Amino acid sequence: MIKEYFDLSPRGMIEKIALLDGKIYRQLPKTFFLDDYIWEKTDMVEALRQAASI
Repeated sequence: MIKEYFDLSPRGMIEKIALLDGKIYRQLPKTFFLDDYIWEKTDMVEALRQAASI
């Protein structure tokens, strides 16, 4: 089920989390993880619930 909703290839993760965007690396030390980062999003929760019939 996870493979259906998430691209776990290196390229897929780089694109989803925007790892090549230098803004993230400049922001991390300033906010000390107290900000909303793309890897903390819960945008896939509902789709996964429906797929799992929960």
